[in-house]
Amino acid sequence: MESRFWIETLGCKANQYDTERLLALLESLGWVRVSTPGEADLVLVNTCAVTSVAEKKSRQALGRARRLAPRATVAALGCLAAHLENRGAPLPPSCDLAVPAGAREEGLALLWEGLGLPGPPPPFPLLQGYHHRHRAFVKVQDGCDFHCTYCVIPSLRGPSRSRPREEVLRETATLVEGGTREVVLTGVCLGDWKEGEAGLEFLLEGLLELEGDFRIRLSSLEPERVTPSLLEVLARGVPRRFRPHLHLPLQSGSDKVLKRMGRRYSVGTFREILLQARRILGERFAWTTDVIAGFPGEEEGDFQDTLDLLEELSPARIHAFPYSPREGTPALKLPGQVPLSSRKERTARLLELGGRLARRAAGKALGTTQEVLLETEKEGLSELYQRVRLAGKERGEPGRLVEVAITGLEGEVLLGRPVEEGRRKAKGT
Repeated sequence: MESRFWIETLGCKANQYDTERLLALLESLGWVRVSTPGEADLVLVNTCAVTSVAEKKSRQALGRARRLAPRATVAALGCLAAHLENRGAPLPPSCDLAVPAGAREEGLALLWEGLGLPGPPPPFPLLQGYHHRHRAFVKVQDGCDFHCTYCVIPSLRGPSRSRPREEVLRETATLVEGGTREVVLTGVCLGDWKEGEAGLEFLLEGLLELEGDFRIRLSSLEPERVTPSLLEVLARGVPRRFRPHLHLPLQSGSDKVLKRMGRRYSVGTFREILLQARRILGERFAWTTDVIAGFPGEEEGDFQDTLDLLEELSPARIHAFPYSPREGTPALKLPGQVPLSSRKERTARLLELGGRLARRAAGKALGTTQEVLLETEKEGLSELYQRVRLAGKERGEPGRLVEVAITGLEGEVLLGRPVEEGRRKAKGT
């Protein structure tokens, strides 16, 4: 009888990549992926525990899996399992097995042992696709050597380590051959990728030389890792290969709060990084960001400084989060803890500002032509990471890179019509 499995993923792009590789490995061994937990012999939940909300969602996912699959083996993979192990806490009653390293190389042997499978497990295969999606994440780095005072990630995912350049290039080429049109490089601390003395620029130069009509997008980059040399490599590949969009987590617009967070830049440094990016990547450069509201010691004046800085620097999107107290982090013991009601209220103000700035960015796109990767017949993401919908009865083929003339807006969504195919060919894309 065939073995059947079901898998759910919570959290970051790195988790999503880990899941895809585990999925590909199990299928290569003859396991059958099913569409509901109740059909499965094995239920895998790749968990997140970066915040208390994420931990709660992971526990709920495990409980839901147990209710729907009472006779299956339920395994918790990843960060929640690591968080429980670090605290010496018991597994949730819904869980039969916990593998702290999750769906990563260092956890595979533990998973195999826990499931009673004959070992050692085979190596992960190179990904050939993301189950009929045309955008794929490629994890090039894992772990973190920094210790921001609010963050548990270093204790959950370990120290920084990088995948070999040639392996990343081979996997990217394999994905492109399988139909992937956009590759998103991801990592826990993406800017820390290195091979010997060479940094992320070396990896990007190799990706720039690969054949095929596809694009590269970078996921979150720590601001201090955005150097002029990195920007110059990106500029050489825009628009043929690289997207002119960066996600740079600001976290706070107050130097006092940034220092208490253990961040490694000042407001002035962050501003200069953005000015360099705009100067080198050109007028089409766009950026998005993360902000934490209500960090211990953040007073109303500090929060207002954050709002003012965001208004000045004008990100196209703001991901806002209330500060989440986490056991084992220095921030938990800092004086000046902000009440939850104030953290939520400040988060709401950030989201309101973020919506207004997103609409402003959408308005600036009017009259431009954007390259869009269609995810459905009607919608996709632009080169600047904005949602685009084809107007009226226009349709396109999912998975195609198309030039879209932006003619209207619907809130933050851009509306447009595809332009002639000849334009893309003329651009050499």
